[in-house]
Amino acid sequence: MKIARARLCPQKQSQKRLSAANPMSVIHTEYSAEETTLKIAFLRSSTAFVIAQIQELEKFVKPTIQARYQVSIGPSELTHLELQYTLAGIKRQLVLGQGYRNPWAVDWKSIKQQVSEELTGWEDRLSRKRAEIHTAQKYLNEHQSAFDDPELKTLFREIIQIIHPDLNSIQSEQTRQLWPQAQAAYQRADLGALQTLMETLSTTTEEPPPTSDSLRCDQYNELRAHSQRLKDKLDELQRDPVFVLRSQLSDPTWIRRRCQDNEFLCRGLSSEIKDLSLAISFIPITFPPWPIDSHGSSPHS
Repeated sequence: MKIARARLCPQKQSQKRLSAANPMSVIHTEYSAEETTLKIAFLRSSTAFVIAQIQELEKFVKPTIQARYQVSIGPSELTHLELQYTLAGIKRQLVLGQGYRNPWAVDWKSIKQQVSEELTGWEDRLSRKRAEIHTAQKYLNEHQSAFDDPELKTLFREIIQIIHPDLNSIQSEQTRQLWPQAQAAYQRADLGALQTLMETLSTTTEEPPPTSDSLRCDQYNELRAHSQRLKDKLDELQRDPVFVLRSQLSDPTWIRRRCQDNEFLCRGLSSEIKDLSLAISFIPITFPPWPIDSHGSSPHS
């Protein structure tokens, strides 16, 4: 038995060294408190890095991609939308022209309400598109340079390790309220606000309560499982169609082709508008239709 035990001990020690070299392995109570603490510290650091990546994609990268799209492609899409609006008005005039021939068979009050709703809908779409382009340009002007600051990212990652709820389940209410403030400051790329927050944390951070070896192992294993879920979330987030645009928007040729496609559509709409404008030139109705009195009588009353 002594010989067999002598052969098994090096193997067990080798397995233990292998597990120690891989901090993501499940930890057991056979490890010392010091080893477990080191593993937890390493895992907290790597998990904080994953959280920071998720935050960067959600708070910086995605809004930046969307803003760059609106600035690059949005104006040609706006032109296309404006032509669609014009064409819809002309087609509405043609429909009204048909009712003009037999005005007493037409519910002009109902038509007025319908056209008013259509007009409001088109105006809302145009207003939203113009606002998107304006907001995107303002966003890039104010935030683009700040987002590239490495100090901002490093500081935010340090704050994550200190107060992120996933890494610090036991917190005071005061500390718990600091995380939304950190997120807001990071989203604004406000380095000064993050520095102030870090100074506050350096004087208010609570000491973790003492734990037994068993509880410390459970803490590690729970953190390990949660870290894997965060990695899965990061992978899923990176597959978002928005992020496919990142490389495309860096290609001037792709942008030019998209704008050319919109210009082609606009030429088709312009040609249709020109043809239909000739058809309605003899119809004395404009879009929206003539005002209608409260009794719903036709324009011929």
